[in-house]
Amino acid sequence: MRGRPVIIAIMPDIPRAVLATGVEHAMAMGSKIVFAHVATDRVPNPSDPDQSHPLDPTAERISNATARSSIQGSLDAFMANYPETEWEFVYLSGLPDQQLAHLAHDIGAGCFVLGTRRPGFRAGLQEWLDGSVAVQLGRRQLRPVIIVPLRSEDWDQPLCQ
Repeated sequence: MRGRPVIIAIMPDIPRAVLATGVEHAMAMGSKIVFAHVATDRVPNPSDPDQSHPLDPTAERISNATARSSIQGSLDAFMANYPETEWEFVYLSGLPDQQLAHLAHDIGAGCFVLGTRRPGFRAGLQEWLDGSVAVQLGRRQLRPVIIVPLRSEDWDQPLCQ
């Protein structure tokens, strides 16, 4: 696992504690970091993996480019604290467990780093309906999944505002 990329699964409101923990693991292993965001409101285009389509074309939402740019800017600012660390950002669409597993296979990743869900009934219901990404990754592929436990106050310091 040493030297193989570490995938840190992110979303715009992810607590910085998850990123910091993932960076620490990657640095300890001498690994490159691949931050991966999966847009669950979009589906990948089978003929062009770099393109995706909204699940509901009539829904109000920010553009794909705007979302990507916002996350990239926040990651640039966060990673300025770790200038010696090699990293990249990948923006995917579809089902998180499937897309993250495909990415890991494609880049030969050593492990995943994910945070626990946001506290509260709504997030619990969403996880119950969709399932835990960490559990699904643990069942469907062979790479270790590092789960960062989060407290309520960790959610007060998100990656993007």
